Amino acid sequence: MTEPERRTTKRFRMLLRLLPAEFRGDFGPEMEQVFIDQREGSRARRKQDGHVGASGGKPPKEFSPPPRASISPCSARIPPSPCA
Repeated sequence: MTEPERRTTKRFRMLLRLLPAEFRGDFGPEMEQVFIDQREGSRARRKQDGHVGASGGKPPKEFSPPPRASISPCSARIPPSPCA
């Protein structure tokens, strides 16, 4: 496990402490394992898709700007900012 993953897991454990002790005792270890499994799955999918995060690669599709054709015609009438 890398250092950022350790920090993320530690933060998740801190959040789990906000839950009632009885609930945490019953489900805490399982919730932590699911969190770790999902993080590993997410990392594997990013590698498979070619997304490598802050170190480079292409951004996820949901962060790409929309194509110009999808911009409303009404917004085309807004004059440019004088500060631009």
